[in-house]
Amino acid sequence: MELSTRQKIVLATIECIEKEGINAVTIRSIGKEANVNSASINYYFGSKEKLIEEAFDYIQKDFMMDFTEIINKNMDLRKVVEELLLYIMQGTIRYPNIVKAVLYEPSFNNNYNGVFINKINALCKELCIKLNKQHNSDEENNKIAVIQLTASSLFMGIFPCIFKDFANMDLRDENALKEYIKRLSDIFIKAIS
Repeated sequence: MELSTRQKIVLATIECIEKEGINAVTIRSIGKEANVNSASINYYFGSKEKLIEEAFDYIQKDFMMDFTEIINKNMDLRKVVEELLLYIMQGTIRYPNIVKAVLYEPSFNNNYNGVFINKINALCKELCIKLNKQHNSDEENNKIAVIQLTASSLFMGIFPCIFKDFANMDLRDENALKEYIKRLSDIFIKAIS
């Protein structure tokens, strides 16, 4: 299926954010990546800010669909958790500038009302609902366990080799990542049991 010019521009914006970082992206670099001129970008979006907002919206919708699909799989909870962790951590490791961009507002402006933060909270609620249905454990305990799981996976995905000196761990290595996920899943399952 052929992408529309608008879709090409949005996808090119995402590529440019990942390649250059959010602060270095220009209309010119987006146009070059999308193979369109600046006038086309202005025609479809009006401003760079609106274009970036739409690119973030696209990223978050894609993330939300994938996350929800994983949570709703009919499989053992441990497998669901491991698949979620792998998805989150591989994504943050592969696309560090995208993650930094969507976390810019809460990180630098203390703005926790953005779409990404709202999505993360909604996804955590979704996971808690699944936990509460499958386990007769304490609902508040489940919330804390989900927060710990989410925070650990995001932090370690953003900084995959931060503990290299301490634990000889570099999560950019696929085997190290899978071992970390297995251990984190074990801790999570014990916490909710």
